[in-house]
Amino acid sequence: MNGLKRVLGLPAVTFIAVGFTIGGGVFVFTGIVLKMVGPALPLAYLLAVVPVFLSMLPLAMLGSAIPSVGGNYKYPSRMVSPGIAFVGIWIYVLATFFGQIPLYSISCARYISTFYPELSLKICAIALVTLFYIVNLIGIKPAATVQAIMVIVLLSALQFFSFNGIARFDVANFANFFEKGAGNLLVGVALLTFTYLGSNGIIELGGEIQNPGTTIPRAYFITFPVVTAVYFCVALATAGSMPWQKTAQEAEPLIFLSRSFLSNAGVMFFIIGGAVLALTTTLNALFIVGTKSLLIIIQDQLLPSWLGSIHHTFGTPHILLTVIWLLSIVGIVSDLSIETFASYSALGGIIIFLPILIAALKFPRLYPEKYQKAAFKLTGAWLHVCVIVGFVLILFFCLVILIDLKTMFKIGLFIVFVLSGVIYYFLRKRYLAKQGIHLEAITQKEDWRYAVSELSLYKVFPDLQKLPHVSLGNFPTPVQRLTSLGHKSLWIKRDDVSSALYGGNKVRKLEFTLAEAIVTGKKKVVTMGGIGTNHGLATAIFCKHMGLGCRLLLFWQPVTEYVKRNLLLFVRYGAEIHYYKTMLKTGFMFYTKERLAHDAYLLYAGGSSPLGTVGFVNAAFELKSQIEKDELPEPDYIVCALGSAGTMAGLWLGVKLAGLKSTVVGVRVTDRSLGPVPIANEKSVLSLITKTYTLMNNVTPLPPINVTTPVILHDWCGEGYGYPTGACLDAIETMKTNEHIQLEPTYTGKTFAAVCDMIQKKEYADKTILYWHTYNSVDLSQEVKKANYHDLPQSLHWVFEDYNSLQ
Repeated sequence: MNGLKRVLGLPAVTFIAVGFTIGGGVFVFTGIVLKMVGPALPLAYLLAVVPVFLSMLPLAMLGSAIPSVGGNYKYPSRMVSPGIAFVGIWIYVLATFFGQIPLYSISCARYISTFYPELSLKICAIALVTLFYIVNLIGIKPAATVQAIMVIVLLSALQFFSFNGIARFDVANFANFFEKGAGNLLVGVALLTFTYLGSNGIIELGGEIQNPGTTIPRAYFITFPVVTAVYFCVALATAGSMPWQKTAQEAEPLIFLSRSFLSNAGVMFFIIGGAVLALTTTLNALFIVGTKSLLIIIQDQLLPSWLGSIHHTFGTPHILLTVIWLLSIVGIVSDLSIETFASYSALGGIIIFLPILIAALKFPRLYPEKYQKAAFKLTGAWLHVCVIVGFVLILFFCLVILIDLKTMFKIGLFIVFVLSGVIYYFLRKRYLAKQGIHLEAITQKEDWRYAVSELSLYKVFPDLQKLPHVSLGNFPTPVQRLTSLGHKSLWIKRDDVSSALYGGNKVRKLEFTLAEAIVTGKKKVVTMGGIGTNHGLATAIFCKHMGLGCRLLLFWQPVTEYVKRNLLLFVRYGAEIHYYKTMLKTGFMFYTKERLAHDAYLLYAGGSSPLGTVGFVNAAFELKSQIEKDELPEPDYIVCALGSAGTMAGLWLGVKLAGLKSTVVGVRVTDRSLGPVPIANEKSVLSLITKTYTLMNNVTPLPPINVTTPVILHDWCGEGYGYPTGACLDAIETMKTNEHIQLEPTYTGKTFAAVCDMIQKKEYADKTILYWHTYNSVDLSQEVKKANYHDLPQSLHWVFEDYNSLQ
């Protein structure tokens, strides 16, 4: 899945959903149901949308709350069973690659052959499949553009037919509206529900959709009314322009009707723009979504990893697309009947619903926080009603299609394919177990890389969604007034509770930088810091959470209890540790040797790259939103630690862009520079502000800002990085005693010491001061107890044995 790009907006997703839904079914089933229900055909189409729409709502909820690439597999694999989810996709593979794609390509070739009788159906079908293979190989954005154009032409052709047919509307054709009886109407409605299926495919694209939490449900709510209106108009023209008894006798009633009231050019437009594009829009959509669940299956190691390779230029899964193309070609040349293709494709497309509906039923209990935060969710009895309706649809269609297969050979062939998927799963499961990989653990994974993240920044600059981002934290973090320290307007921003895994300021940066590591196809993250680096610990924890490797390059810093604790936690969270003693040598190894590793993502110390700094630009917009909600007054001063500069630079730039009047104050906690290289001074902060502004401005135009020298307090660092000062220790004790909030001596203790000094001075007596708390408050003590320092490199054992003499 690495390398997929988030480029699809609401229009593109809606076009994909509409194209997926309006397929050949409207041409096939309209005639069949017309014979069954007569003039009640328009009513049948209106009634048929209800159960399908209800059964799709649980999928819209999942797509809104935890959008993901390959949702058809990922939702049930994490919430139900990886085995059930895998077999569902195994069947879907049959349905899509050896059923639907050959079905639609051959059917499309048949329509084209009405104008070119000498055309070879197989060659035409192969050419169509190859065309959409190439379009999707180039990239999903070009594929979505092609889809949009085809859907617009398709809707135009269907409406062209409808308006011309309705113009010949004769109310006498509806004289005996229910002449075929209620029973036939119900059966007809049941058959027409199939024409509304397909839009569930968009849940496969969660990782490539901009703002998926709202885009996915909105796409559903646009698609169904549009498709219903189109079908209703087609049905009205079909039943109202000519006595239904005459139309129902024709093999292709819509084509027959078009020849009766359209010119030759109009008939060609309707057949090419309507029938052909109804099939090709679905064909293209199948290529767009066909690889997504397979990519997650590969990520879970149920299929070989080489299948999931992403093309370095196009950012598409070129090997999987090629496999799909080859299997489809085999289906086309296999000489199986088109009816068999139709039955297999329908079975696979329907069965895949079952595990997803079960997942939707379990979702509120398994992920209550994500359920509550979802932009769209089913509450009360609605969830159960929608799921039950979905179950009934699945049961009905499976029975109808199995009966329609007629021969035991065809039914047996389908059963054999299902069993082959079950056998493969258990063989692969046994193979992975021997290597220490247990598939049962998949249901415990919370790797929702594209979970809902409605960043405050996106509301003002929506195009910034194009930047890589993954939701790791719980934002906004709370603000609260510190009432016990004698200042009338002293506040704290609690980034220490930014995540249930590990809090602190690093989470905001990692949401962007780890997403970039994933998008660029890296397997591990390499970063550097002191031996007690909080940034290194946060990186190790979230890399493990994301399935990435982590390598830490460490240099010496004064040993404290929190340094020892962090070293033990590095071990617990699987980090690969290298100790180089000096900051200079560590930096040299980082920028030379590690830069040569093609599979490694280099993450600056503190995570303070321009991309990581965007996380704190967003933090300023988050703060503005809290101010507007009267959660706190607008601060006169925002005080934060200044180490690697990302937090201060991001807040400084964010305050300017958000239009706040606050002054951002950085409290330096490390050396100003390392030789000629600025680390924590005015120059380094200004440089990072400029680079971050440039990065964002290259994505979307930003308003100009007035760059002024940042305010930095240099007197609180003491002897250097990691050395506690008396004022720092006093500040730690003050905060712990009065507010029951934990600080540490490297960053937050020194920063809050500066805050304590400010509130004692008269010039700040009437000012609102916000202290930005950047430490972690998640209790990891149980993990520390499970760690053994002997698992650290030998070069770091001195920290626990005799650091005074061996440092």
